Amino acid sequence: MYKFEDFFFDESVVVLMGLTKMLLILFVIAHWMACLFSAVSKHYEATDPMNWMYQAGIKDGDHFKV
Repeated sequence: MYKFEDFFFDESVVVLMGLTKMLLILFVIAHWMACLFSAVSKHYEATDPMNWMYQAGIKDGDHFKV
């Protein structure tokens, strides 16, 4: 049991866990921002059909289908 505690409370493991948590939070925030940009583009599609999604060629891409 002491070896288990020594491993998980080692400074390098704590730093690695903190880095992993920070990268996961950054990934989630980036994903939410991408979803927000996509939702805004789809919302204004009726008024401006030549929006950034159309110009980038991803308007009807397979990656938006579930």
